[in-house]
Amino acid sequence: MSTILFERGPIRVTNHSSPPQQVVSQLESTAYGTEGLAYVHGNVREKILALPGPNFITLQKNSQLMGTVALSQRDTLLQGAPQRSYYIRYFSFLEAMRRPNAHQPERQPSRAGNRLLKPLLWSLFDRSDLKEATDPQIPTLFYAYVESENQRSYEMCMSFGFERIRTMTTIPFSRAYPKANLSLRKAKPEEYPWLLSNMKEYYHGYSMVTFDTVFAGNHYWVWEEKGEIIGGVQAYPITWRFQALPGFTGWATMNIVPNLPVIGRLFNPKKYQFAAMEGLWTLPGREDIISPMLESVLALSSLTVAMMFVDKEGPLYQTIKGIKRLGLMHSLNGEVDSEIIGRFAHSTPENKATYTQTPAYISAFDCT
Repeated sequence: MSTILFERGPIRVTNHSSPPQQVVSQLESTAYGTEGLAYVHGNVREKILALPGPNFITLQKNSQLMGTVALSQRDTLLQGAPQRSYYIRYFSFLEAMRRPNAHQPERQPSRAGNRLLKPLLWSLFDRSDLKEATDPQIPTLFYAYVESENQRSYEMCMSFGFERIRTMTTIPFSRAYPKANLSLRKAKPEEYPWLLSNMKEYYHGYSMVTFDTVFAGNHYWVWEEKGEIIGGVQAYPITWRFQALPGFTGWATMNIVPNLPVIGRLFNPKKYQFAAMEGLWTLPGREDIISPMLESVLALSSLTVAMMFVDKEGPLYQTIKGIKRLGLMHSLNGEVDSEIIGRFAHSTPENKATYTQTPAYISAFDCT
């Protein structure tokens, strides 16, 4: 199903409920990263088709695809209460469309700039419903993640009226030769409702909580002792391919590191495989199982690296940082910060303040 949102002369903006082939091809070739760093996501088509609540907004001039914004509509939880939200999963435009206004003050939102793109996006992000002709004007949050070092993307998002909400960080956990513990097993589908209730309780004080994809692909694991499940985690197998890394160190990483005996098992830039973790929870006082649970997931998934995406000021960050040995990847690369940015439509100042003061739940499916 497709809905035309705007049409003038050769310009057409359309919302598609499923991605046209042009969109899939564009997103499969999209490279991510900051200056000197470029990588592409693997399994893009699979992730696109699994996107919950899909809205694929295309901007076309004549028959040429100028850009795509893919948004995932979902009711997230804000301290346990449902909130209408759109996660901006993909944002891909031709270079000529993305070029920022050189006279724009740094990090200041503005309607100036590209005469076509910005008014369209301002109008898009003012809506509560992207499919209905009559906007119901429900309080709505559009949100995304932008790496802190990616100044260009950050400034472009600010020019569309977004603002910083929180800061998240990516924490690597690695074991070159992980060992499995018999307490870990795959979750059974009939256990999903019970597990979901435990996750909702664990993240009750968080914002942007979404579990729409937490059981996707049958990759949810549980830790069981004496017949009792005391924790669990979802582990998406992800593959990225690095095209470039900055400086001489980047050259060495691309060409030498894959041949080294230990670190080569952890990082192969041409086929970087890792487990993206989310939905992590334990019973109160059983945080001691997190490290062996993560290691066991790696062993049973035939992987060596796990990536966790957490609010940098939330309690889960402190819990994970309490792990004594996060592994060689953490020692070498540390953590990578990203800004959680949002655009509020029809929201009150009190609603906005709650988001800025509440730790955010980060979906690994969304980040990868």
